[in-house]
Amino acid sequence: MKHLVGALPFVLPYLFSFSLLSAASQGGWFIFIPFWLWAALGDQIFGLRITNLDLATPKRELWAYDLVLWLWVPCHLGATLYVFWQIHNSEYLSTGEGIALAVTTGIAAHTLAAGHELVHRAARWERWLGEILLSSVAFAHYQTEHLFLHHRHVGTPLDPVFAAKGQTVWSHTPVGVIKSVFETWRVECDRLARLGLPAWHPTNPLWRYNLLTAAWAALHAWMGGWFGVGLYFLQSLVAMTLLRAVDYVEHYGLPRQLLPNGRYERTETWHSWNASHTVSNWALWNVQRHSDHHRIASRHYALLQHFDEDTAPQLPYNYTVMLTIALIPPLWFKIVNPLVDAWRERFYPEVEPASWRAYDSKLYRLRPRQLALIKEIMATSSRWGRWAERHPSLLDSLEDSVFTNLHLPDDLGLDEETFKIARRGLVRLFYSQEFEATELKDILAESDSPLDIDDALHEIRAWINARVFQVGMHMLRGNMEPQMSQATFADMIETSVEVVVNAVAQRLTTKVGARHAGQFAVVACSRLGRRDVKVEDELELLYLYDSQPSGENGSPAGLPSKQYYDRLSTQCMASFRSLARENMLFGSVTTPNGRFGSNSPAMSFTDFEERWRTDISLQDGLALTQARVIYGNESGVRRFRQVKCEVLANLYERAQSGSELAGQRAGPPPATLSPGGMPIPRNVHGGLDDLDQVASYLKLRYGSECHGLLDLDTNAVFAQLSGAGLIDEESAKDLAEASSLLHNIEIIWHMTARDHAHDTEMSEARERTICLACDQESMPSLAKHARETVERAAERIDRLLAAA
Repeated sequence: MKHLVGALPFVLPYLFSFSLLSAASQGGWFIFIPFWLWAALGDQIFGLRITNLDLATPKRELWAYDLVLWLWVPCHLGATLYVFWQIHNSEYLSTGEGIALAVTTGIAAHTLAAGHELVHRAARWERWLGEILLSSVAFAHYQTEHLFLHHRHVGTPLDPVFAAKGQTVWSHTPVGVIKSVFETWRVECDRLARLGLPAWHPTNPLWRYNLLTAAWAALHAWMGGWFGVGLYFLQSLVAMTLLRAVDYVEHYGLPRQLLPNGRYERTETWHSWNASHTVSNWALWNVQRHSDHHRIASRHYALLQHFDEDTAPQLPYNYTVMLTIALIPPLWFKIVNPLVDAWRERFYPEVEPASWRAYDSKLYRLRPRQLALIKEIMATSSRWGRWAERHPSLLDSLEDSVFTNLHLPDDLGLDEETFKIARRGLVRLFYSQEFEATELKDILAESDSPLDIDDALHEIRAWINARVFQVGMHMLRGNMEPQMSQATFADMIETSVEVVVNAVAQRLTTKVGARHAGQFAVVACSRLGRRDVKVEDELELLYLYDSQPSGENGSPAGLPSKQYYDRLSTQCMASFRSLARENMLFGSVTTPNGRFGSNSPAMSFTDFEERWRTDISLQDGLALTQARVIYGNESGVRRFRQVKCEVLANLYERAQSGSELAGQRAGPPPATLSPGGMPIPRNVHGGLDDLDQVASYLKLRYGSECHGLLDLDTNAVFAQLSGAGLIDEESAKDLAEASSLLHNIEIIWHMTARDHAHDTEMSEARERTICLACDQESMPSLAKHARETVERAAERIDRLLAAA
């Protein structure tokens, strides 16, 4: 008798079936009664039910609970068929009311809750009963997906309905609906393959699932034709979407940890949200006591246990309310994310925040078996993490021989410092001697047919991103000094420029009939010009050409060189701007904005020379020292160098001292290195801008005396002038050291901490990465070393300018 009384509340779903009958009989506002029958007031009145049935209760004493469940199935199926019969045959239900009724029937979560309970039963006939019930909403495959995917892989991306923190129900649910279908097929195919059977073998349960669905569709077609079939699949889609949304609520933000042995930890009560609200659990056969269900999946619904917050995370409201909140992501995140954070602190106090960022990332959902690598990336560079999320194939680039061949075995028997030196030496040797950016041209040349320009841009972008990602990982691991990447990145860009210009010229030639043979040069300005490149920089490119009359030097007859090169440069700029999209290396491509005398990307050599014959400022001259030809024909390269040397020689004759430059320099450096912000700003006395300016000034002063000086980067300028005896060795050493250190800081900060500039504290992993890149043991020691280095550089610059 006690268990009969205990089972009585679970007849609540019968009232839902009765409400469906009322809605189909009455129409109008009766249709919406099921939405509020138990959800609106029931749990508010009765609160939580935290008492549990004794687990030692014999199964034979649970007959009343089973009877309530078994009888509900024909009751509900009969009510559902009556609803659809009324939709198609009654005269008082409009088409709109019929559609609303189909949607309401799909929202009958009791269908799925009862089916969920039955497919867990040991008796075959009960599982069949569950299949029939689930097939009424075209969801019979749920049995395989739920038992062999969800329960086995819950809390991991191997579960089709895994819900990570920060993911919205809107992005989760459609993927869950679609993915569950394909994953069910895969599971059954794998099972049959292990038995040596083909996927289409009659024992594949998908045959049965689909036949049951087809039978229901045929029944609806008999009742309402194609409109009936449409309504059947509409209510089924609503039901499937609802269940996937419930899965989202049940496990949101509660991942299982991947253990060092490559297996996931055991599923525990804290990997599901628990909700012991009284009325809603009566209506859903205790499915909200989800923590215990996942701990022991075969446990009878009447015996499911309530767990307190010390054992399982608790939802603040029942499923109906939580689903409604989930539809408004900002509200959901505001309410639930703090609960997720509290859960993590309570049950996993030893796990670092960076590890949780990896578990929450889209990348983990796409590449779960690469979690260790994802953790490494997320801990050190969220910027690299975002790129990998957008392009998961970047992780595959770390398996290329170009990357893996630079690894040193851990068992060499070297101490840590020697190992670091050896590792950096190997990487430096490769990127300074062996690495060839011309690999890109080889890749394009391997194509069986000429590539369209858009296809070529796709290949170039993929190659750039893979190589930049590899170089970035070397920096994050301390295998490469960040400054060393600048020359590598510059080489990549220059090769890309050559490939793009040639491709565009080839396409233009096919249209106009011939390719111009006059002088031509692509000039890089600013950072690329001085080979001072970091990821996502802006490129400034200028196209120079001769101004020969049409028909001369191979120019196509009737097409003047200006028109030809205007078209060439315009199309090249359009290609580069297209290439800049989703490009890790450079973010945008512009022209020099009038500093070189033209707002157009193309300019004749004659106009270029005329612009520099005028009375130009020192700043214009310094900008010209940083300009460099990165692609062009021999005559164009020679002509640009000649113009540049003449202009700079004339400018130095007019300036004759460093007083003008000294008056434009920045103020003193900051006293501290801020962990959360930019460590040493560029525009300070002794900072990077100051070093670049004095290097440009030295080019201006000694360019005619020291061969090749104009094409060198900042560090190389100081070394070259010291070797030529034009500046003292100590000044060159201090300035080169300052340039190297500040570039290392700027580049590694840009990769690791720029997105966290407003954080009050930097993660330990980021601090270690920055310090490793700069050969310092801690952030305080790096701050002290950087400040002293900048001050020394400022003094050296003062002396150099005073002596000028």
